[in-house]
Amino acid sequence: MKTKGLLFGLIAIVSTFTLGSCKKDNTPSNSFSYNSQSYETLYAFGAGESSGSASYTDVTFLSYNPTLSATTTKVSAGFIEFGSFPLAAGTYTYKAFDDPAFDATKNFADADFGINMNFKDGDYDDASGTQLNEADITSGTITVEKSGDVYTFTYNITYKTGTVSGRYNGKVTGL
Repeated sequence: MKTKGLLFGLIAIVSTFTLGSCKKDNTPSNSFSYNSQSYETLYAFGAGESSGSASYTDVTFLSYNPTLSATTTKVSAGFIEFGSFPLAAGTYTYKAFDDPAFDATKNFADADFGINMNFKDGDYDDASGTQLNEADITSGTITVEKSGDVYTFTYNITYKTGTVSGRYNGKVTGL
């Protein structure tokens, strides 16, 4: 009986230390961060086209579902443009489309983010909130993984005013 009590006591101590040492990660899995603030992007939509020598794939991450009547007054979104269609898994680095060294198999061309924008009448006001656009990108890397119809995007994009780091894992409507 004494051994049983000692065993339960030991389990209680180990459990306390194990549970107490776990750090909760408060960053949502489908989100991006900028200036130490995290913004959820629960939805992803994509579009692409290939015709002749021109191809593109656009992916937009949103904090709201635009197919539903939104009641949200503040929204955040990210838009990334790749120079190929269909979008292949791999790691892409930033390079402007007009750069002679641009290679669609290893570069992305645009990444715009809007943070805490006003949302009204089914659209967001891109003159509100914080705007990060292609003209201010200094570097960036995006890793794309695909398994069936599920994509994982992991990105780290540096702008003149700070860095956007994020991840999206799930289906991308339209791709």
